[in-house]
Order: sequence, then structure tokens, then C-alpha cells
Amino acid sequence: MGKNLIQHDAAANRQAFGANGFDDLTAQSTLNTDNRYISLIAEGDTVFAFENDCPKGIQNSASYPLPDGRERHGYFKNINVESGKLTAYHAE
Repeated sequence: MGKNLIQHDAAANRQAFGANGFDDLTAQSTLNTDNRYISLIAEGDTVFAFENDCPKGIQNSASYPLPDGRERHGYFKNINVESGKLTAYHAE
């Protein structure tokens, strides 16, 4: 096997390890509508609205509950936190 099977700078690796950065989102957060997130983690019980550009599964929710410490993956945009706090990792 070649030693370069996985490259550190490959897009998937950068996303998986949070190299594109993250935002902490609360009810007071103002988001850029161009932002896309691949991973959302609840800090405390959190309720939020979102759009998800994935072809299957939940694509939109106006009031999605996510318990403390739980995580969701997708291609999220237009996130609006109603209560609680999310750590949201950028897709790009």
C-alpha cells in the first residue's frame, strides 16, 4: 500500500476534523445565509429550525429537538436556534 492513501488536505478529511472552522449558535446568533454546515452538536437540550440539502431523510424542520451532546450530520443551512446552543462545523 502506498503511504499517501489519505491526504491531510483532502476535503473530506478537513471536514471530518473540523479544519474549516465552527460557529457557536444561539437564539441571538445572526447567520450568513451562504453558510453551510456538515455537523451540528447540541450543548444543552436545543431546539432549532433548519434546511438540509441532503437527498434523503429530514430535509426541513421548523422545530427540531436535539438532546444535550447529540450530533447530526448533513448539509445544513438557514439554521435558527430557538433555545439552547449548537456547535456547527462549516462544510467549506
